[in-house]
Amino acid sequence: GLLLRLSTEFNGTSLCYDWADYQDVQGVKMPARITAQEGEQHYTVRFKDVKRNAPIDDAKFRKPSE
Repeated sequence: GLLLRLSTEFNGTSLCYDWADYQDVQGVKMPARITAQEGEQHYTVRFKDVKRNAPIDDAKFRKPSE
């Protein structure tokens, strides 16, 4: 089945991640929404567009000039 939740503890802080709204991306199921609880912090990440193995311009990895 698909991963729905991960609960653990790190350095005394409770961590809980929920994955939902799985969508097919080039034959692989990917979550479109991740909800996280890290101690007192809560947030949700929603993905509008997911691409597998998309080309990335090498310039994105260059050290910024000062």
